[in-house]
Order: sequence, then C-alpha cells, then structure tokens
Amino acid sequence: MIPEQRIDSAMNTLARISIEKKLLCLCATPVKSRKLVEQIRQIISNGIQWDKLYQLATEQEVLPLVYQSIAPFCPEIVAPKNLSALQAQLHANARHNLMLTAEFIRLLRIFESRNVPALIYKGPALAMQAYGALTSRQFCDLDLLVQKSDLDKIIGILNTEGYISEESGLNFFQDKWYRLNNCEYHFLKKPENIYLEIHWRFFENHIRFPLSLKDVWQCAQHITINEQQVRSLSPEHTLLILCTHGGGKHHWSTLKMIADIAALIHRQTNLNWQMIQENVDELGIRRLFHTGLLLAKNLLDAPIPESARRFAAQDSHAVQLCQKICANLFDSPQKKLEAPATGIDRSLFYIQSRENIPDKLPHLWYFVRDIFTPTDKETQLIALPPALSILHRFIRPVRLIAKYGKYLLNSLRQTGRTIK
Repeated sequence: MIPEQRIDSAMNTLARISIEKKLLCLCATPVKSRKLVEQIRQIISNGIQWDKLYQLATEQEVLPLVYQSIAPFCPEIVAPKNLSALQAQLHANARHNLMLTAEFIRLLRIFESRNVPALIYKGPALAMQAYGALTSRQFCDLDLLVQKSDLDKIIGILNTEGYISEESGLNFFQDKWYRLNNCEYHFLKKPENIYLEIHWRFFENHIRFPLSLKDVWQCAQHITINEQQVRSLSPEHTLLILCTHGGGKHHWSTLKMIADIAALIHRQTNLNWQMIQENVDELGIRRLFHTGLLLAKNLLDAPIPESARRFAAQDSHAVQLCQKICANLFDSPQKKLEAPATGIDRSLFYIQSRENIPDKLPHLWYFVRDIFTPTDKETQLIALPPALSILHRFIRPVRLIAKYGKYLLNSLRQTGRTIK
C-alpha cells in the first residue's frame, strides 16, 4: 500500500469513529468549497450531539472555526440555542484576544521607547498571518522574541509594569544556567492574569533547532494588528516553527496546531517553498516538517504545492507518525494522561520524529531517565527502608515490562526502524 493510501485509510477510520470529529475537521478546513459546505450541512441535517461537539471543539481549541463554519452557511438548520452557545464562546474568545492584543501593543511601544527590539510571534501575530482576524484563533498567552543581551533590561521594564517572573527566585548562577539551557522566561500580571513569555530562542536545548536568529531578525516583516504596525516573523520561519513546535514539543496534542499550519499555507499564497525546503534540510527537521504537511493536507485539505506534498508522502516514517497521531488526536486530555507509559511513549515519539542521530540523543536520555526514575507506584508496590530506596530505580523497569511489555516492545521496534 502506497503512503497516500495508508494516510487516507487512517483518516477514513477517524471519520467513521465519530461524526462530530469529522465535522470538526471540516470546520477547521481553511478552504470552504461548495462541496465542503454541503458536507457540513448534510452532517448537521442528519443530527449530531451538540454537547459532544462543544466538548471536542473546546479540547481541540478550535471553537471560533466551528462557529465561523456553521453560522454563515447553515443557520436555518441549527437550533437557536446551539448557535447562541457557539456565539457566546466566540464573543468570549474575542474579548479575551482583544484584551491581550491591546496589552501586547502597549508593551511593544514601551520597548520601542527604551530601544529594545522585539518580534511578536504566535498569539495575535499568528491569528493575523494565518486567519486574517484576531477573533479566529484561540490563544491564552503572549510570546515575544528578544535579544538575549536585552534580557536584564526587559525584566526591569516588565517588573515596573506589574509583571512577576516565575523564575525570579533564581540566584545569579542558577539564572545563568537557566538561560543556557532554556529558551524563555514566564511572566504573569495580576489581577488581569496576563501570561507573557519572553523568548531569546525558540526551543529548549533538547529540541535541536539551529535556526539562525540573525536570519530571523533580517527576514522579519511588519504586520498590521488593530491598525498598528508591529514586527513579526516571516511566514516561512513561522511555518518551520509551527511544525517543530507541534511535533517536536507537543506531540500534536490538538487539532489547532494542525489548523494553524493549514490556514497559514492557505492565506500566505507567496510562500518561498524553495527557501523553506533549504531550511528544513539545514535544521534537520525534515520528518517533523513532512508530518506537519501530511496532517494539514490529509485532515484539513491544506493547499500544499504538489511537489511538496509528493515529497512528504514519500517519507515513510512521517506517514507512520501521521497514523499514530490520527489514532489518538481526539482522545480527551484525561485519556491521554492515562495512556500506557505516557512519558516513555512521548520520548519514543520524539525520537521517531527526528531523522538525525544527534537530534535523537536528548530524547533518548529522557527515555532512559523515565525508565529508571521511580514513581509513587513503585514505592507503594514494594516498601523499602531509606537505605535501600535506590532499588526502586530497578523495580520500575521490571514493573513497566510486566504491565506494558508488548506495548513497549512494539514502540521500541518502531523507534528502532527510524535509527539508520
């Protein structure tokens, strides 16, 4: 079976499981063709479980897309109470986004007055780049990329503006070590509960992503948000980051991550695909990138150029990852937490998601650490005196093999095939 057929098979299986899941994917599809609209109308006419749709849309963080796909095209076949419930969620999201955006622009102007350069990305910037409207995307925090040399100055500004850093308790040496191994500071402003992340690079050390920050700043573009000009990442760099963020950090945990990619490709019609491909090869994120493209194309019919789609479909490892993602994408957050050997399986997934050995090694370390780090289950299983507590490290792998042996063996086999 060729890769395209295997992916289509996974999508068809997903659609058969729940009509609400299929409807959610149709609503998140960026190109609203006549055929797609008819599919949406047909599904709603046949009857759906609205409570289940609300729950799925909330968990997958695509409520605005659901409303914007149903209200304009089939208001006469939706009960007023159901449409009102969706509209109320849309308005709540709009108020929240507008409040965050106003604060963001205020901070940017303060930084400009203090000669502190900053690039806005994700959050409202992505809402405009991918959807063309602040209200079409759900986001809960604000992200700024800054120069690492400006961090102390920025911390002082934010403290003056009422923001408290979660890392404020670090001493001098701890802070230096933190900056070396991490990528962001986390700030909170009360009572508004505004969360702000200040980045000096895009990912932590264990997620290898050697994108030149000099190139990022040189390629930055001005975008308009609330009639204000602000600087943000180029669409090409944004696409690379979204694919790495979704697959390399968050296990493609929500449909929103895939919808963002599909919408960005749809809206940014002049993407430089040659430049993107060159960066993909240089960064060692070919498998992450291909997985993101395949998910966006096969779940949400993203308008990906045929050459890029064909190249991605030939990546057998990316195809296998897509099948695994689709099998679990719509599981509830609780079910995902309760899945067999969750932390270990995630480490194996991240190992499979990278094609180069050096990029796999940090995740291999986390896998070994998880295997030999005892939890409450080991200490409750066998009580040991403090002097012998180190033995719990060896009890844990035995317990995992006994409980999840077949499951872990299959995962390890799949991981082994990706290491060549």
